[in-house]
Amino acid sequence: MHQGPKFRDAPPPGPPPVDQSDPNAAFFKIGFIERSQRKIFAAVFSEYGLHPSQGFSLSMIVHRPGRSQRELADDLRIERATVTVTLQKLERGGFIRREADPDDQRVMRIYPTEKGINAVNNITVEIQRFHEACAKSLTDEQRQQLLELLQKLENTVVDYLQGLNRPD
Repeated sequence: MHQGPKFRDAPPPGPPPVDQSDPNAAFFKIGFIERSQRKIFAAVFSEYGLHPSQGFSLSMIVHRPGRSQRELADDLRIERATVTVTLQKLERGGFIRREADPDDQRVMRIYPTEKGINAVNNITVEIQRFHEACAKSLTDEQRQQLLELLQKLENTVVDYLQGLNRPD
């Protein structure tokens, strides 16, 4: 039977107690789930010597090889300098290779190596196992209800963020 990822330290503790009558209880639970998922992903990526940000970058490269560093930075919504550092680490680890664009030598195209493709494939299987384990705890109807409720929250968060960016 599959054991799942190994944690460097002790596995995360269970969720903190939450007063169900607290109007913020759902947000505390969402936060706990999100932090726990990050720890699980970090454990999965670390099995391949990757930081989660490197793993997500590598996954994008595997799924769309040949993109430029600028395109990758735009897709990840991070600074180009950050992408440069990430790519240097991935290249040193043997996960990617960079090649000059034949039409514009100033542009570097990024391609996964066989090692990079294998790592992403294995990581994807492990993450899918985690998602399936979570999904099994809900019925189809509950999953649909959860998605609808989360969509409402997402819309509210997006509206709130847009309001923060409006000039007074």
